[in-house]
Amino acid sequence: MITVAPLFLLVVAVSFTTSLPQQAVPRATAVYANVYSEVDQSGYNFKFTDSLTNLSANYFEDTMDSAIITGMWVFYENVNYNTQNQDKVYWAAGIDYFFNFPEEYRNVISSMRFVGHPDILNADYWTLFDMTLYQGDSVSGTEDATSLGGMEGRAASMALIGNANWTVFTFSYGAPASILRLDLS
Repeated sequence: MITVAPLFLLVVAVSFTTSLPQQAVPRATAVYANVYSEVDQSGYNFKFTDSLTNLSANYFEDTMDSAIITGMWVFYENVNYNTQNQDKVYWAAGIDYFFNFPEEYRNVISSMRFVGHPDILNADYWTLFDMTLYQGDSVSGTEDATSLGGMEGRAASMALIGNANWTVFTFSYGAPASILRLDLS
């Protein structure tokens, strides 16, 4: 008997066309989150190009009101991506996407994570999280995975970036979970 575990899934495809080749772009220019202390992209700001488990080191913990982002970013109420306490999570994705955080998310963000390929914007990429709503520990990759290592049996949410067709399998009776890309070319 094959059973499928409940899995919170998000598929994000942020691209202008699928016919353009994916090109390596320096990380600092490919993905970013420019966050602001006031709404409408005003006040103090800081540009992040990588995930941070604790924003207090950058003096931006509990300070965000708005942002401009490129890529998929997840913002967490607690440090370490809400690993200790499942709390507020806000995610956004786009290219040069401007937004104000909803009022209940303003001035509460303590960690933030970029989700996607570290070097190529919108490259085919999968990420599994061990808690719902992209919280907690994660494992990610660009290729088929017949084994998920320490994440096997723990995945509770997933993000898929890019245009690839992926198939996600989970089996009962101790068989490992796997992720396979379906090549339709």
